[in-house]
Amino acid sequence: MLTCLGSGALLDFAVAPYEGKETGEQALLRKLLYHLRAGDILLGDANFENYFLLALVLQAKADVVFEKNGSRIIDFRKCYRKLGNKDGLFPNLSG
Repeated sequence: MLTCLGSGALLDFAVAPYEGKETGEQALLRKLLYHLRAGDILLGDANFENYFLLALVLQAKADVVFEKNGSRIIDFRKCYRKLGNKDGLFPNLSG
């Protein structure tokens, strides 16, 4: 579901029985991405941290905050602003 953290309003939701391909959490989220606008921030857990979802969100000119997938190695020396231990801002490479 997509909610507004400022007001707590429910923007939209998607639900489906789990029956294999295109019925998981990522597929359901992709159905909701049309709500995103420039300046919006999508907050999600490590399940959603993947290149294809990030590309879709960047197309909407929105920002994301996802927990890093545990198997992914990130070089924090490349971040342009260090925020804390294992926490930093990386440039938007989409231009």
